[in-house]
Amino acid sequence: WNNGDVKKLKKNIETKRDYLNMLMNGNYDKDKILKFSMELDKLIYEYYKLEDDNNEKQGYTKLVL
Repeated sequence: WNNGDVKKLKKNIETKRDYLNMLMNGNYDKDKILKFSMELDKLIYEYYKLEDDNNEKQGYTKLVL
């Protein structure tokens, strides 16, 4: 992954988080909210995995979400 990919992933997480917040405040199907929340969890996991990989390679550099 390069820095552009990380920024794109971070933007995707922010967008999905905002959308999930909108779903939570509305009158939406709980299954739809759960599915979307699980998708967001996967993106966040992917981001932190990249952070761990980066820390191993750099020794101290940390990505900030």
